[in-house]
Amino acid sequence: GLGPRYARQVWLPTLEVERRFGRRAKTGSLLVPTLEVDPTVLKGKARGFAQALGMRDELTPANFSLEDARLLLDRLRDLYPTESDYDLSLELREVLRPAYRNLFELLAGRERQSEPITESQHALADAPLLATDGDGKYRFFKAKQVFYADRRDTRERLQSDQPIWTFVIDAFQGARSSLTHYFGVRVLEESLAWSPQPGDPALEKGDLELLRSSLDQLAPYILARIAAD
Repeated sequence: GLGPRYARQVWLPTLEVERRFGRRAKTGSLLVPTLEVDPTVLKGKARGFAQALGMRDELTPANFSLEDARLLLDRLRDLYPTESDYDLSLELREVLRPAYRNLFELLAGRERQSEPITESQHALADAPLLATDGDGKYRFFKAKQVFYADRRDTRERLQSDQPIWTFVIDAFQGARSSLTHYFGVRVLEESLAWSPQPGDPALEKGDLELLRSSLDQLAPYILARIAAD
């Protein structure tokens, strides 16, 4: 499905490949390089020969590399061009977001002990990620150009003349560590500078003292709510 590939880039057609990347009556080869052969053929010497060539059997975090991640991300960009007015809502729900979530699960489970952390940092900063402007438009950008919204309501509280492109999955804690470490994605909430702009006083001095007194009584409950948020 992805054309000729080096054997070391290819997965054997296993249930785990299908569980993670098989979508909408399509096999896993829709998104990742998978050997297109009847699984019944891969028995005995045939499987041993495939493994001797370097093809990988089970898809696990331990053998899922950054190169595999880049191939998947490039494939998503090629399959779903965003220059047209094509409605991506169905693909977002059934293909794109599930594929991204499985990608982050695999990256989060990688054994980093075998790789210097400085070498893998921002290794996928130029890889394409799908982002939205919050107004129904979608575009693929280099990861380092995209924001990640750590809270679902952040965009609703922002007013900007320029579009703010955020990753199509937000408030997904399983993605944050991989997005910031491997992709160099900026967290939107950490990139904002909030400053108050008080208006004219709304209360007279006596009313203000009454308000402050009432707030003192409510303080434990208000602080508990803030802590919960």
